[in-house]
Amino acid sequence: MLQSLHVKNLALIEEEEILFSKGLNILTGETGAGKSIVLGALSLALGGRFEKDMLRDESGDALVEAVFRVTDQMTKDVLEKRGVELYDDEVILTRKIAGGRAQAKVNGESVPAPKLAELKDVLIDIYGQREHQSLLKKAKHIELLDFYAKEPLSSKKEELAEAYLTYAALEKEYAGVEMSDAEREKELMFLRHEAEEIETAALKEGEDEAVEEEYRRLSNSSRIMEALSICYGATGGEGGASEQIGRALRELSPVGEYDDRISQMEAVLSDVDGLLSDFNRDVSGYMADAEYDGERFAEIEKRLDTINTLKDKYGSTIAA
Repeated sequence: MLQSLHVKNLALIEEEEILFSKGLNILTGETGAGKSIVLGALSLALGGRFEKDMLRDESGDALVEAVFRVTDQMTKDVLEKRGVELYDDEVILTRKIAGGRAQAKVNGESVPAPKLAELKDVLIDIYGQREHQSLLKKAKHIELLDFYAKEPLSSKKEELAEAYLTYAALEKEYAGVEMSDAEREKELMFLRHEAEEIETAALKEGEDEAVEEEYRRLSNSSRIMEALSICYGATGGEGGASEQIGRALRELSPVGEYDDRISQMEAVLSDVDGLLSDFNRDVSGYMADAEYDGERFAEIEKRLDTINTLKDKYGSTIAA
């Protein structure tokens, strides 16, 4: 609340200090008594524009000082956010006009005049002809509502916020799916095409792995045959491992009856010879059966391309 207003050398007022008490304060007087000057002085203290003809004595300095007492925490919080530190719950706004220039202070600290105007909405409302009324400012309505109904409406406010977020999400979703008949038909045609493309491919679970394996085998068939050929030559061909093992067995066989350890060596070597013979038959059989089929390779390559294209477009797996 406004506690006091000190006015010096302003219009009709030489110097006056007006004290205000809690409750209703009334200034009365006939026309021209200076009631409007008091309001003008208060407006000047709150950052209003200074005009040189406001001075009572142009050779002297003018001073307007308004003292406000702030007790409610909400106003204190707002003032703190605006960089105003209270002293004994008081805010002192000072406007001094000296040498044709106006100086502004808040609690003794010099500030630009617009700073005073920022505090006007927080500290006081002036209702009058052509005067500012914060009640008419939409931006002020939420602040006023929160101040007078914060506790009773807190739960309702949370419910409203949650309901609004839900509404906004649904509205966004609705806007995303809303389309004209032509757009809807176009979308349906596109979806039918996609479904038909997937159905025509007739994919089977695990098919991609089997096709990839066969593709790798066919595309590397020449390397496989070359490796098997060298392997067979080293193990089963003339002078290969099989021939050398057979020779070793022939040498050990006559002397095995003289030493059990040599008999064991002969048995191990005989097992190796048997395994190597099985291995050579497998290699020989694989090479005899293997035949590069260019037509089959082209078929597998095309199928793999179809599978990978569909996976890129519709899902990372066949199941998807």
